[in-house]
Amino acid sequence: MKGNLYIFTAIIIAGLIVGGAVLLRQSPEEKIPSSPASLIAPGNEDGYPVLGNPKAGVAMTVFSDFQCHFCKTFSQTIEPAIIEKYVKTGKVKIIFRDFAFLGEESNWAAEAAHCADEQGKYFDYVEKLHSVQKGHDASAFNRELLKNFGRDLGLDTSRFNECFDSRRYSQAVKDSFEEGVKMGVKGTPTVFVNNQIIDGVQPLNVYEEAIERELK
Repeated sequence: MKGNLYIFTAIIIAGLIVGGAVLLRQSPEEKIPSSPASLIAPGNEDGYPVLGNPKAGVAMTVFSDFQCHFCKTFSQTIEPAIIEKYVKTGKVKIIFRDFAFLGEESNWAAEAAHCADEQGKYFDYVEKLHSVQKGHDASAFNRELLKNFGRDLGLDTSRFNECFDSRRYSQAVKDSFEEGVKMGVKGTPTVFVNNQIIDGVQPLNVYEEAIERELK
């Protein structure tokens, strides 16, 4: 009788261990994605990549150049805080616009990011660009390296390279620059919170105050 009891107890303990392991594998901590692209379903607005609720009352439009070190700083410091506080709560959407003015490599990088967007990898590609960018260094964004980034991210390279080589988004990138000039953009990053313009990288509270004014 005691032997049967030991066996029964062992079965229960084994079951608890297995069940616990399943729960651990499904824990929220392991499900937390690592990039903004995973945190919020990305979309497009007038052909430009967007993060957040399409119906959000406040639009933060960011004009940037991928060779601009200050744009990288904005993307890695200010942007995540805005995403956490306002985008994830559905109050703000961020629209990403090109203002490529630091050379032909800036245009190529912007075009490549749009080609990556065709495969749902715009934000992953942007992260890759920022990871290798060390200021205005044209060699970091030569055409061969930009193709290699697509391969590194697991994109369909034939499709990506065809898009990139055809320069399918060349005109779109130029149009975005020209529209930015008309809107008063003179450098990067330039951020519009609805119609409020903020030049350069400012302290986080500057953006938060602008957003709060629009929310009211």
